[in-house]
Amino acid sequence: MRALILALLLAAGTAQADTRAAVIETDPPGEAITLGRDEVLWLRIAYVTDQPVRIWARPYSGGKEVAAHSNPRTAAPWVQALRLETQARSRAEREAQASEPASAGAATLTYGLMLLVAAVVIGVPAALVWLVWKAARGELRVQGADYVPYAASALCGLVVCLAISLATGRKEAWDSSLYFSVGIPAMVLAIFAISYLFPRAAWRWTLSMALGQSIALLLGGNSLSLWPLAILAMLLFSLPQFASGYVGSWLSRRNAA
Repeated sequence: MRALILALLLAAGTAQADTRAAVIETDPPGEAITLGRDEVLWLRIAYVTDQPVRIWARPYSGGKEVAAHSNPRTAAPWVQALRLETQARSRAEREAQASEPASAGAATLTYGLMLLVAAVVIGVPAALVWLVWKAARGELRVQGADYVPYAASALCGLVVCLAISLATGRKEAWDSSLYFSVGIPAMVLAIFAISYLFPRAAWRWTLSMALGQSIALLLGGNSLSLWPLAILAMLLFSLPQFASGYVGSWLSRRNAA
């Protein structure tokens, strides 16, 4: 407990020499606290500063940082009061920002980013569909090397997720409805096109695309401790791509017969 508070104060003090912070209350209370498995420790922090700062606490065991979890244990009344106060302050800040007119530079950047997202999310699958159309007409010959579909599917998953994350400000693309309304349809079209061009064991291209999405999650700053759960969720969200790959591979084989 003492090591945790010391790390907290040092983190807060680096913002400015005059910044002071102290833990004034804990829940459960006490100076020497023993926590049960998955039990929550709440810290009430008082600080003085003349500029905005971020203060955080991280759990350590044996000198190494450990993953933090929570359980539904009822918190002290002051915890709920602080939570409601923080939510009200955040809501007021969002409303104040929304009421401010956007500058010309910010508007240009926003529209430019939206055009970039549209070009990437729509343009990449559209280009692959065009390649399928050319191949079906016998006007295109592709090499049988597996590295081509592996690279194409992984890059598509990476670019689509990064584009959605940048456009929405979310660390994980699927936290935005844009992932389901635009991202998944775009990746479904891409997998269909790749599987049509490379029909052998087409399920591999969906797995490669899932890997590209995983890399996008890491680049977004997500914790490695949550990566196994993210991969499970990603495989669930990839079911439409698996189906699309099967259809594309089947059509390719039928047309070649």
